[in-house]
This record gives sequence, structure tokens and C-alpha cells, in this order.
Amino acid sequence: GEDIRFTISPTGTDHFYVDSEKLLPTEFQFNWGLADRSALVSKGSFVEKSNYTMEPIASGNFFFRHAKHVFMASPVCNADSTSVGVALFDISEGLDNAVKVSDKFPENGLDVTKTSYMCAAAKVSGYDIELMVLAQNQGFARYKTVASDAKANIYASELKAAATADGYDLKFTLNEASLATTILIYDGATEVKTIDAGALAKGEQTVTVLSADLPDGEFTWMVKAVTDAVDRPLKISDNNQIQMQFYSPRGVAVDNSFESPCFGRVYASETVSGAVTSRTTQDGVYILNSALEDITNQGVASYAGQITWGAASSPMRLAVAPDGKVYVTDFSTAHPGVWIMDPEQPTDAFKPVFDGLTLTSGVGSKDGVNVHGTIAHCWVTGTGDDTKLFTFDKDYNDIDATSPGNVLQYNIGTLETPWQSAPSAVVYNDAVNGNLQQNYNSCIAPDGRDGWWISQYRAEDAATIPSLIHVGTDGLVNFNSGKTPLLIANSYQGGMAVNYDGTLIAMGCRDEVKIFAIGFSDTNVPTLTLQYSISPAMGSNTAGISFDRAGNLYVISNTSERLGVWALPKADNQFITPAPTNQKIIVSETSSLKEIGDVSKLVKVYPNPAVTEITVNTTGINIKNVSLYDMNGRLMWSENPNSEQTNIS
Repeated sequence: GEDIRFTISPTGTDHFYVDSEKLLPTEFQFNWGLADRSALVSKGSFVEKSNYTMEPIASGNFFFRHAKHVFMASPVCNADSTSVGVALFDISEGLDNAVKVSDKFPENGLDVTKTSYMCAAAKVSGYDIELMVLAQNQGFARYKTVASDAKANIYASELKAAATADGYDLKFTLNEASLATTILIYDGATEVKTIDAGALAKGEQTVTVLSADLPDGEFTWMVKAVTDAVDRPLKISDNNQIQMQFYSPRGVAVDNSFESPCFGRVYASETVSGAVTSRTTQDGVYILNSALEDITNQGVASYAGQITWGAASSPMRLAVAPDGKVYVTDFSTAHPGVWIMDPEQPTDAFKPVFDGLTLTSGVGSKDGVNVHGTIAHCWVTGTGDDTKLFTFDKDYNDIDATSPGNVLQYNIGTLETPWQSAPSAVVYNDAVNGNLQQNYNSCIAPDGRDGWWISQYRAEDAATIPSLIHVGTDGLVNFNSGKTPLLIANSYQGGMAVNYDGTLIAMGCRDEVKIFAIGFSDTNVPTLTLQYSISPAMGSNTAGISFDRAGNLYVISNTSERLGVWALPKADNQFITPAPTNQKIIVSETSSLKEIGDVSKLVKVYPNPAVTEITVNTTGINIKNVSLYDMNGRLMWSENPNSEQTNIS
């Protein structure tokens, strides 16, 4: 061609693209190990996977990287150069494996006039891509992606199997309207039945399964929910909803345990009662389901556990244990500790973890042994006898932990009586690590590798008093955000959370929430890479943050006096939730029996008397089992016909 264009590839300086008015885009590579003037290495010419045809005359392509992909913005037109438009192609797998990811814009091209020059361009602005096209004698056009309607990262929660006369009602809650919903029923690893429930609305749902449609046995089940992709952080909550409003909240936590009866529920702690836009709240705990509904109909009344909470920081933050119990901390000097709420009986008295202690300046002790201090946050691992409580404690000290601001471990098990002895272990000893904790308004989260993340409230990050540290299995700090102070910059109110699989960490940074991807070296030293930014968020005081199992982010602030929820980007927006193991579907010979009223009107046995054969017949009801006994009660014959008639001979 006469108009040949060379473009350095965004994949590396040894790659470049060539295109012209007679040549489809082609990629070449230099092999620097060969002698001068050696032939270039051809990496392939444009081929679109779904067989989209591009005319060679459509030249003037633009190549760029975005979101870990390589893209080509290309003019597209008729073979005679009329009707020029622009389209976007993903060429991450090479030009010869291109994928068309946009329509042609404008659909009919700029104009029907022939052109001798055309080109395309693109610009990335945050989460948006702008496409531009210019064609001589035809004009110029510019297009920009538009954010989709807010959609949550979908999942089903609170799965329950309720037995009915002829089967089960499978109950669950969807946090978002689904495009498709499927019930998967398993016998061990074998799928025995699939129920297509179709598109369902957000909220509580029931799908029926008949025992007659399953063989005898015990079955596990799951709910698969699917909806549209999420391409950027999108707020899915509404500040105007009454149940999202709090006067002075401090904590938010989501139940992420499949085995919990309340999987998916959201808990918020209110630390100071007061009037907000649409209600007056009280000290204590508020409960929402995954659809952000007031599922317990508590209205303005908090669940206070029959406890007289103090001023600010009483209660403080909360955490959900693997068994679904909610642990509520108190950061006040006059009333420090941790209490346990049963979410299935939220009006009951909260169970104290610590009790019967002598309280002095925020430190509870027994017989001269320090037990705990004021507690900003906690975490719980294990169930039953293996239950362990971890606390971030402002005041506790002992002969080894000589400065405040430690992470303590209590092997509480089933906690038959209140804990009244020293901690089982000091997981993080601030004195050993250089007194990095000096504010004490902190959150903790395990890293999934037996290490811990610890935040603290900082107006400016600094190495001497950092916003965030990571503690390895040896109890020593191996990451200090203050050494790169612009990474997090600040951590107003100390809000921090790690997602369920430990790959993302969210930090409250004034009126912004920064979400970082977590990487670990071979020696378990972490690195953080900024993945997403939510700004504005919920005001400057981000006191609490939590993730749900599907990857939605919850942010609570006493600046905005609101709980806000965001869906993070997810291309394949689907989730499979298994039912708890105590919610199995059980089918046996008697599981589908039901009251049929006057048997003589529905069941016929004839002839009477019988000689060689008896017929049993029903009207409109399948016979599950017929058994024949002699006069001494001995079983002589039995059959499972599963039909309206059977013969005994």
C-alpha cells in the first residue's frame, strides 16, 4: 500500500504493528539474537474469532492496554471506504485471535462519501473507554462507555429446606434479582436433579421439590444465581432507606459461613443513640438480610442484649463467628469486653465472654492477673471446642507485653463459664515491634496464612505510627504501610477489612475507600497494589468495613450516618451457595405420605374374598408401598409400585 503505518506494540518494545489501506493489521517481532537484516518474526494478521470481516482499506488503528488486556480501536467500513465507523477489539491473545467487544459506531457509518484517509483512537478515563473515529469528507465522532445500572454481586443466602406433605420447600434469599436461578440436588458428588427456577426477584424465595421426583436417600442441595456483569464499583444501597441510617455507628460485619443458619446477614453496631433523617436509633445491634431488608422487623429498636451500654465506643465493633454467633466489642474504659449475640434469638441477653473481674482503668483482672482491656475489634475462628477469640486490646499488659495495643488470643471453646484468666497467647506484641500502635482505634483480620492485618486510625500514614501493618506467623511486622506513606495516605477511624479468600484488603481513607490486591512472596511478605477506589465513599469517618462472600463491600460511617454497599467489578456475576449440612433433603418410604381422609373412598381392595390374586387400586394417588402380613404379624410380601394400581398374587 501507499499509506503504511507502524505502531509500537503496548505489549513490548520488540513488537510492532503494521497496517495500510491494502493490508490487514499484522504484528511483527524483532529477534535481537539474530544477525542484522534478518527477517522479522511474523506474529500473525488480524482474524476475528467469530469470523467478523474487516476490510483491508479500514486502516489507521489505535492500540492500547487497559485492565490487563490489550485492545485495538479500529476504523471499520465498506470495501469502497464508505460508511466509516469505529469498533473495539480485544487482542490480548494476539491479532489472529481477536475478539470484537463493541458494536460499530455509528451503526451506519459517518457518511456514504468515499474517503482517502481515516483513523481511530481511544482514551481510558477511569473505568470508561472513549472511542473516536475520523474520516476525511465524512466527519468525526466520539463515543463513551456508560455505567450500567447498579447490580450487586449476586448470591443466595439463608438456605433452608422445609419439609412439606409431599416434598420440600427450598427457601433462600437473593441479594439481587437474577437472570437465571438453578437448584442443584446431589447424592454425594452425583447430581440427581436440576430445577430451573428461572429469573427471580430480589428478596426471599421458595422453590418446591417433590419427594416423588427423587429416589430414596439423603441429598445436599445448592442454589446457583446469575445476573449481569459489574464493570466498576457501583453503589447498590440507598441512603434514603430507613434501615441504612444510623446516628453514630462504628461497626459492620457480614455472616460469611455457609454452615451458619444466618449466612448472608448483615450486622451493624450503633454506639450512640440519636436522631437521623428518618428514625431515632438506640445503642446496640441492627440486623439486615443480604437483600438489605429489616428481616427481623426490629424497626428503630436495637438489639441491646439486656445490657446498659455506655457512651461513644460502647458498643464498638462486631464480628461473626463461623457458627453464626455475633461477637460485640466494647472500647470504653467503664465497660470494656466482648459479648455474644445469638442472631436466631436476638432479643435474648447477650452472653459475656469476660465476667466476674476487677476493673481498674479499663483493665479487667482476676486475683492480680490481667485478663483483658478495652477492645476495639475482634475476630473468631473455629467452632465448638476449637473456638478461638482474637481481640485488639488497647490496655492489656503483662510481663512480656509491656506496652498497650496488642492482639490477644483466647481459646474459649464452648465458653461454659466466663473467661477469667490470662490470654492463651499474645499474637502480636507491640513492645517487641517498636510501639507502632499508638492510637488503638484499630481493626484486625487474619490473612489466611496464620498471619494478621492490623489497622489504626491515622490522619497521615507514617512509618513510626502506620495506618496498616502485617504480622507474620512469628509475630513480627513484615509490612508497614508508613514506609510508602502515599500508598494508603491516611486511615480515618481505622476501618479495614479483608475479603473471604484473602486476596483483597479495603482501607477507609477519609471520604475514600481504597481496595488493594494482596500478593505474597515465597516468604509470606505481602505487597499491596491499588485495585479500585471508591470516592466519594461515606464521609471522612469510615469506622467499619466488611465484605460478603460474593465480593460486595459494606462501609459504615458516623459522618454520613449511613451504611453504604458497593458491588465490586465481576465479569462472571454468578455464585453457587451450598445449603448447610443440617438442611438436607431426606426422602424415604414414609417421607411423602399424607393424610388422604376416608380411605374407603380412595382405596379399593378386591375381590373379597380373594382366592389367588388381590388388586389394590387408588384414585388420583400413587401407591408408595403395599405390604401383606399374616395373622401373626409376619411380613409375607412387600412392593413399592409407585402407581395407582398393583396386583398381589
